[in-house]
Amino acid sequence: MIVGPRGTATHQAAPYIYNQTGELVWDGALDGYTQTMAYSVQQYQNKPVLAIWQGQFNAGGYGSGYNLLLNETYQVVGNVTTDNLSGIGADIHEFKITTNNTALLTAYNATQFDLTSYNGSADGYILTGMYQEIDIATGASLFTWNSLDHVDPSECYVSPGSTGTEALPWDYFHVNSVDKDNSGNYLVSSRHCHTAYYIDGTNGQIIWRLGGKNSSFTGEGSEFYFQHDARFHANDTQVSIFDNGATSWETSEATARGLLIDLNYSNMTATLAVEAIPYYNLTVAESQGNVQIQDNGNMMIGWGQNPWLGEHNSDGTPLWAAQFGVGDVQAYRAHRSVWNGYPTTLPSFVIQNNGSTIGYVSWNGATEVATWELLGSNDASAVVSLANTSAVGMFETNFTIPSSTPYTYYQVRALDSGKLSLGYSNFISGSNGTVVHPGATQTPAVGAANATSVATSTSATATGSSSASTSAADRTRGASLLVTMSAVVLACFYMVVE
Repeated sequence: MIVGPRGTATHQAAPYIYNQTGELVWDGALDGYTQTMAYSVQQYQNKPVLAIWQGQFNAGGYGSGYNLLLNETYQVVGNVTTDNLSGIGADIHEFKITTNNTALLTAYNATQFDLTSYNGSADGYILTGMYQEIDIATGASLFTWNSLDHVDPSECYVSPGSTGTEALPWDYFHVNSVDKDNSGNYLVSSRHCHTAYYIDGTNGQIIWRLGGKNSSFTGEGSEFYFQHDARFHANDTQVSIFDNGATSWETSEATARGLLIDLNYSNMTATLAVEAIPYYNLTVAESQGNVQIQDNGNMMIGWGQNPWLGEHNSDGTPLWAAQFGVGDVQAYRAHRSVWNGYPTTLPSFVIQNNGSTIGYVSWNGATEVATWELLGSNDASAVVSLANTSAVGMFETNFTIPSSTPYTYYQVRALDSGKLSLGYSNFISGSNGTVVHPGATQTPAVGAANATSVATSTSATATGSSSASTSAADRTRGASLLVTMSAVVLACFYMVVE
């Protein structure tokens, strides 16, 4: 699961990866990443990348920053933001890589605007919802769209209220997702207009509207409220949408829903094909949320402001659900994706003596470790294999260090399911647990040739997360993160569907 918990009750807001049983795989905070919104696994140049938004949040519910692309070794291979927008950076809401290696991203711009027609000030301020398509390789914008050029504020449902000032502009449109179809046109979600707009990719004109005051479609599938994450499917004849059903000041429905809507362009009808509702209880989501249609047709849903995520089958029946927090814990989107991680840092290894001698090992971001092998050595000539322990489903693995045959040094080796070496930890002193040699050199016990990772040929050093003190910190976080980040252990509730 790819999710970025945030909120005041979250111990550390950052991007995280969990496996299918809810075990922590990667703690992005350990690699220096902070609160994120747009965060997912995508493809860039036919290779998988983690796309992570970072930047400044605005009190009005938008942001300005940039999107980083991390490869499978967690190295940054791209940095994408807006182009030629006078210092306005990429917004928090959207970042999607197209099949042409371009990126779709949103932006918000405050503009002075006469608001007297909307019970505001003549010298008021309005937020325009914008999006750009960016060439990732060059950073150049290929297309820019501004909501105020095409959508009159009267089309939307949110009045200025106490906003409309320079300090807090009126967010009349609130763009929160952008998709692109096979014809080169764009599907744009406006939360405050309750509408998904289909935009001409050559001139920016609106081709049709789904939902809202001026929907081009008829039928029950055309109704949703304060929605997020509108996406095309089935050769652009279906649209998935997360229907929030509410915002913080207004409730329009009994519950949030994950929707799959069939579009008939001949008679311009929208038909509700699939409706998925929360497993826990029927309630709206005042903000955030997404629907991910997976390859098998299942729906992965992140319930936004509610700290839930889960999977529904193709007819909307819940298959499993998980709660990842209590109180003010939320996540903008949640995805279920294939990710193979091969960190270039060394595994973190620490020894503690509390009556018995225990070794603890973890490797932040490593997804392919099947077995940890404990090694012992007394000199520079050889190591002895002492134990093998399964690492499946465990962020941290521990060993009991045999007291009957103590060694001068201890080390661990990560093995994949085919028994190939993925990497070695530092050597740890058997007497006091301190690092005595960087693991990459494999002295005093193992030749450097045997230390080469099958995942990457990097020459890792003792920097990164390989010191004894960092190992202890990693071990503590690995053992307790699922509790401390939200005050409860990530709880998965599985249901067998017959």
